[in-house]
Amino acid sequence: MCKHSLLGVSMNWEAISAIGQVAGAAATLAAVIVSLRLARRASRPNLTVSLREQLILIGDDTEHVMTFSVVNVGGRDAEVRSLGWRTGWFKWGPEWMRLRHAVQMFEPRIGMLSPPYIIAPGSEVSSRIGRDNILQHAERFGRTGPLFTRKAPWGIITTRTVIQAYTADGYRFRGKVERSALKKLANAERDGRRAVEIGAFSK
Repeated sequence: MCKHSLLGVSMNWEAISAIGQVAGAAATLAAVIVSLRLARRASRPNLTVSLREQLILIGDDTEHVMTFSVVNVGGRDAEVRSLGWRTGWFKWGPEWMRLRHAVQMFEPRIGMLSPPYIIAPGSEVSSRIGRDNILQHAERFGRTGPLFTRKAPWGIITTRTVIQAYTADGYRFRGKVERSALKKLANAERDGRRAVEIGAFSK
């Protein structure tokens, strides 16, 4: 064992060398992990999605629409296969808290892209649907029951709602729904619930 004394302090150079080797190996491992993560991030799509309500001008008329916006913030093309909804909080638990999913369908419109489509890096695609069409779907409750409202023990509440974009290679990206848009959807669904309940009560 090689020891030297410097200003009265005993130093173990072999231990110091071993610590340096460990630190060097750790730094190399960290660099490899970072490189792998960067490579993985570059190889996968990266999208941001959102939904907002808009008033658009069509000729001399105006129309209320819901706009699904998808922005490609990644470094490669992404193929968006579908857009849809996810409502609720948990996979398990009371029925009013459980997650539900629904795919959004779009009507063909001139000059508008709707899934499936390919979006280039740095590009944004806006897919619009008439607000009334979504509200009618909400009033019918869809196939899986109410989407935007739930019957909690203390009354009808607006559920947590996000929109989702699905890519052809199996990735899923979630985004926010504008508060005013969700409020209109939830109110329409509440009206639908009341109509169904009144109809059932009158029979």
